[in-house]
Order: sequence, then structure tokens, then C-alpha cells
Amino acid sequence: MVETGAKIGHTPDEWVPSVHTGNVITKTDGTLIAAVFGDDPECKPDERMKANQHLIAAAPDLLEALKRLLTGWRNETDTLQNAVDAAWAAIAKAEGSSHE
Repeated sequence: MVETGAKIGHTPDEWVPSVHTGNVITKTDGTLIAAVFGDDPECKPDERMKANQHLIAAAPDLLEALKRLLTGWRNETDTLQNAVDAAWAAIAKAEGSSHE
């Protein structure tokens, strides 16, 4: 149970494309994280579905990599600072919080 007001992050563990179906992302233990879809109106596996599956499975890794990159670059120059602020805002949006 989560405490009231506690920050809830994404499901921990590595996310991977399922080897059993073409449209789900699971944890390494097989726990379902998400289902994705592509362009086929009948939801048959297609290349877009596979691309979506890999993108979503990589989301926690992308988020962590961006955080690590930005931690070392904060306050370099005005131009870089604007890019850093925009990136932090994107991270905050991905985490469901606000950027200050």
C-alpha cells in the first residue's frame, strides 16, 4: 500500500518486449507492464507495433539515461540551460510531476 502523498514511480525492474506475443511489455519475470498497438486495424502484429513495443520497453532506461546526462550539465550556458530546462520538464511530465 502506498502512503497518501507518496510519489509513485513507474513499475520497477527491467522492461522487455515479450517473446511470447508481439504486443506486450513485461518485467523480466513475465509480469505484464503494457500492451501496445500498431497501424493494423485488426491489431495484428506489424512493424509499427514492434517498434512501439521496443520504445515503451526502453522508457525506464531512456528516462534514467537522460536524468544522468542532465545532472552533469546543469548551469553550463544560457543556450544549454534552456535545453536542460526543457529536458527536465519532459522528465517531470513523464513522471507525472511538475518542473521548477
